[in-house]
Amino acid sequence: MRESPDALQALTEAIGTAVHADAAIVRFADERSGQLIAGPVWASSSALSAELVGSRRPSGAGEDGARSVLRVPIRRGEDVVGELELLRHGDSFDDDDASLAESAAAQAGLVLVAAELAVRGDGPEGRRKRELALAGEALAIAASGNA
Repeated sequence: MRESPDALQALTEAIGTAVHADAAIVRFADERSGQLIAGPVWASSSALSAELVGSRRPSGAGEDGARSVLRVPIRRGEDVVGELELLRHGDSFDDDDASLAESAAAQAGLVLVAAELAVRGDGPEGRRKRELALAGEALAIAASGNA
């Protein structure tokens, strides 16, 4: 498995390309400031990418300049830990785009859980239980039609 930053970057690029977005951003919640901070960014131009990398915005704020914005929460278990944000200057996002974004956000959450499992490592039995729980989450997501 890739390191989580690489996996999240690949996922960000894949969803941005799939929905024909101008930019795709994974934002993580900063508990101290209440802002969402850009992590992995994919953009259709290097100038837009440079503008977005590390950018901050208050939770729930709009994005200037984009005609269409689609935001989907990223969850780690039951906790919302960030959001997947897609920007497009052309046509609005449709239901198919939203479904793909929800699937990508769910996968981003699983990447975060997998990275957490790799860091913990409290013996084979604990790891096995966590891996089974992760597999169960993945199956539940797939069964709900978000994969």
